[in-house]
Amino acid sequence: LHGMEERRRDRKATVIAFTRFLPRAVLSSEQWGQAVAKGQLAGSECANLIELAGRVCYDSLGKGRPSAEYHANILASGHGSVVEHVNLTFLIEGVSRGLTHELVRHRAGTAISQESTRFVDASEQEWAWHPIIQEQIKNDLLADTLTEEVQRVTRGFYSQAVEVIQHGLHARGVSSAAARKQARGAARGALGNALSTRLVWTANIRALRNVIEQRATEHADAEIRLLANALWEAAYPYCPEYLVYERYDHPDMAGIGYGLKTEHRKI
Repeated sequence: LHGMEERRRDRKATVIAFTRFLPRAVLSSEQWGQAVAKGQLAGSECANLIELAGRVCYDSLGKGRPSAEYHANILASGHGSVVEHVNLTFLIEGVSRGLTHELVRHRAGTAISQESTRFVDASEQEWAWHPIIQEQIKNDLLADTLTEEVQRVTRGFYSQAVEVIQHGLHARGVSSAAARKQARGAARGALGNALSTRLVWTANIRALRNVIEQRATEHADAEIRLLANALWEAAYPYCPEYLVYERYDHPDMAGIGYGLKTEHRKI
């Protein structure tokens, strides 16, 4: 977990909600006491929910192995369905729309609410340049003025197109609200994949593990690798039993982000 305190400020993932476990709603004091005596339901709140779900399958509460061994067995056996009961919700900010086009491919087990370019005025919106572009600018291999010029021209076209289209539609009897949405929807095509966006993204732990294992790797694009790193760092404190990964470096990462590996993939 070395370095987890070094939160990436430009690609931020913050946990804003997680599944709560309410054991006393269904467990009597006697059942709870038996479980505690066996060292069960002794993990994080999220892991305890996973454990109870698994023990319901086999009527094993208060019997058998303690929590730590139980979770190790779930991972080793690949009994991943019980892990789906826990959801984490993130606010993701400062990423490009190009990245989110990739993230939505991980749709199973997730929910997505993303900032709209039809309803939101993008004329002054920031751009989230790819980390390799940012690196070249930092090293003076690309002129920062070039990216500024791209944004200036793009914003200029966008603003002018929105104004012209909106005025024309309104003159044809289209309501102001509808004209505004249609104009922004038409003009947004010029904004490009580097436009910065934010979204609320919910994933169950099984789906989150899949994202981490496919994107925190040398095979992934550098930008989404950084997001996978940030997701892991943000999520780990909530369910450490199921987010145990080993960090590694690889030449193909070009020094951008880090890889995460586990012996129990895709449970």
